[in-house]
Order: sequence, then C-alpha cells, then structure tokens
Amino acid sequence: MFIDARQLPNDSTIDTEVCIVGAGAAGITLAREFIGQGFRVCLLESGGLDPNAETQALYKGTSTGLRIGLTEERQRSFGGTSNLWSGYCRPLDEEDFEERDWVPNSGWTFGRRQLEPYYKRAHARCHLGPLDYEIESWNKQQFCPLPLNRGNLTTKLFQLVPTEPTAVGLGGCIGKRSRGPAT
Repeated sequence: MFIDARQLPNDSTIDTEVCIVGAGAAGITLAREFIGQGFRVCLLESGGLDPNAETQALYKGTSTGLRIGLTEERQRSFGGTSNLWSGYCRPLDEEDFEERDWVPNSGWTFGRRQLEPYYKRAHARCHLGPLDYEIESWNKQQFCPLPLNRGNLTTKLFQLVPTEPTAVGLGGCIGKRSRGPAT
C-alpha cells in the first residue's frame, strides 16, 4: 500500500515495528527482504512515485572536492537515484575494501567474500548473466580485452540490467533506466 504523507493530517501517526528511511535501491531491497516476516514495515521516501520539483529542490547545495550536480545526479522519488542509473552492474573488487593511506576513513571492516551470497541474489533479482567478471571466462565467448597498454589500463567487465520495466517491486531490479551511460 502506498500512502502519500502529504495527504495525511499534520497530527497523523503511522504505527510500525520497522521504519526504513529512503526508497532507493537499498531501502526497497531491504523492505522486500522483510516481506512475510510477521511484522509491519514502513518504507519512508521524501519524494513521491514520480519526480517532483518541490522535493527535488531539497538537494540544492554546493559540493566541495569532486564536482557533483546535487540536483541533477540525485533523485527524490520511489526508486531514488537508481531511476537515473544506466544499468551497469559489477561487484566491488577486493581492493575496494582495503584501507588507503591517502583516503581518510577508508577501509571496510570486512572483505568482498562476505558479500558473495548477496551478489548471487542481486544477480538473480536483476536478471544478469553469470556472476563471473574474469576476462578469461568471457574470452571463451568471443569477447576479448581491449588492445591497450596493460601496464597503465585494466579491462573491466560490467553487465547491464535488461531494459524496462526494471523498477524494483515491478519484477525487476533497482530502478527505471531512463538515461544512457555516464561519460
């Protein structure tokens, strides 16, 4: 059931045992995991089912360091920023979990191995091919690395979520693909 809180009286209360804040990829996925668990779950999103200029304006601000278009590259609506996502998928590399001297607060408390069962489930949910991102495996399927200087560049594989409809909860993965690949 969808309830637009903007339509509720100001003194309304929603009773629930679990409240998940944010109906983006992570929030929707977590809410789906709780289906049939015997307790009430509220999935709270600041936007509506479709993008809205009023709630999108809540992102207005400035970014320091990396230049990020806060209102252009984020979306407040059901599905969140995944509605802008081009559908490229790839598990994190082991090195992504490691501490880096030049990056403050970097490093995870666990490694990629702990995520493996979840990557398998995500692949099934997103209708992706095999959970195999090794170049050698794909070479057998007539794919090959780009002929570049291997000392400076690495060929990485990504898989694409099938085309629409891919909204979570509508049988697909994480959001509605509405924009081409980022450059």
